[in-house]
Amino acid sequence: HGSTALQGQQAPRMSDYGFDAEVVEPILKQALDEVLKQESYADARVPAFVDEICAKAMEGLADLGLPIKFVVSCTVMQSNGSGLNSHANMHSDARSDGCVMVKWPEKRNREAAASHMCCIVTAAGFAV
Repeated sequence: HGSTALQGQQAPRMSDYGFDAEVVEPILKQALDEVLKQESYADARVPAFVDEICAKAMEGLADLGLPIKFVVSCTVMQSNGSGLNSHANMHSDARSDGCVMVKWPEKRNREAAASHMCCIVTAAGFAV
């Protein structure tokens, strides 16, 4: 597997080794695009999509080389007009820990919307 960290860019430094959503969010978006961009919803493929998204996201987060433990979760569902609501909450140190949730596809991405699937990936980070 290739590196999932932002290609062509030096690994960003998180201030005081704390969780930085502005660094984490692009890594999650890249993992989602790499896995789902050319795909359409298929029940049989969903477990592989989830595994690959989580693996790519975790690889990109680990490539940051920071003293943070990450947890990544992913939900993929068929987009058939029903709603999908998700919320993550955690008890942690707001100065060093955090959580980011990314929805795919973004509303403005009509090409990806034609895939007939919706995905939410969440990454939580805890400084060690």
